[in-house]
Amino acid sequence: PPGFGGPTECHMWNFGSCHDGDVALGSGPGCTARGAMMGSFDHQRYGRGNAYRGCGVVTGVAEYDCCNCWRLKDHVEATVEPGPAAPQPTLTVNATQSLRGASAGGGP
Repeated sequence: PPGFGGPTECHMWNFGSCHDGDVALGSGPGCTARGAMMGSFDHQRYGRGNAYRGCGVVTGVAEYDCCNCWRLKDHVEATVEPGPAAPQPTLTVNATQSLRGASAGGGP
């Protein structure tokens, strides 16, 4: 998903660049969520976090058999800046005009 990275972006040589406790299952060709169970890792050198296991997917990383994605630490959500507001229609009333004596029904 946008703002998330896989093992290449978040682990191996890039440990510390993702929130290891904030994991999501990736999707796409070769990825499945079937059999996924939340697990955890506790790496002596790099720390601990969460990871899905049990999918049976060949990911190229022995520890992960699911398409794990962790939230990137330096990701900034794209925001849409509002443009200038459209001018609001205004109603100008001539305050000196008078309707006294006018009949709504058109009769006397």
